Amino acid sequence: MKLVKERLYEYLNFTEDGDPISDMDIGRGTLIKQWLKEYEILSRCIINSDETINSMATIVLKKEMASLPSYIKFKTILGGFHTDALGLTSLEGFPSRVKGSLFITHNNLKNLINGPEQVEMSYGADFNKLETLEGISHTIGTSLYLNDNRLKSLEYIPKEIFGSLIIYNNPLETIEHFPEHITGDIIYTPSAVINDEVINKICKYNGQLIQK
Repeated sequence: MKLVKERLYEYLNFTEDGDPISDMDIGRGTLIKQWLKEYEILSRCIINSDETINSMATIVLKKEMASLPSYIKFKTILGGFHTDALGLTSLEGFPSRVKGSLFITHNNLKNLINGPEQVEMSYGADFNKLETLEGISHTIGTSLYLNDNRLKSLEYIPKEIFGSLIIYNNPLETIEHFPEHITGDIIYTPSAVINDEVINKICKYNGQLIQK
């Protein structure tokens, strides 16, 4: 015969190591408001009926965390979204659209999965541990910062960058997926794989080639 505790957890769909509030799916609105208040951004946010979060202004998160809590899901940010140097290992819960700039620099990210699909200004993902660009935005409005990562390939990068591309200090082994058009500069570390001659053959750019 099952113990009373086991029957209760089974009936309520609890898990031994779970959060009863999350398991019962109650109190999420309160949790969201408390979290937004803790990060001092409650006044900048609108909680939608589906409990996603919009903001009319730029969001800056400053407290260290590996990822956003499971009950936090941003949707549309009409300003920027800045999460620099928080220790992030995941972009779970990040907005799908950022009309300003996205800055996720100086974190511990290995990929960009669950990141925004659209960033209308700069996209800063430099100084991470990126091994792949999977999850990168389909559209980036201005410059893309990818320097000081672990990228061996630029697979998933947009075909067109409407600003500068900064990719120095990456151990690139191929440029098969290099963008076709860049309206700004290209700042890179030259090697046998990537150099001025190679870039000139595969990419149209309006700025300068800058080696670093």
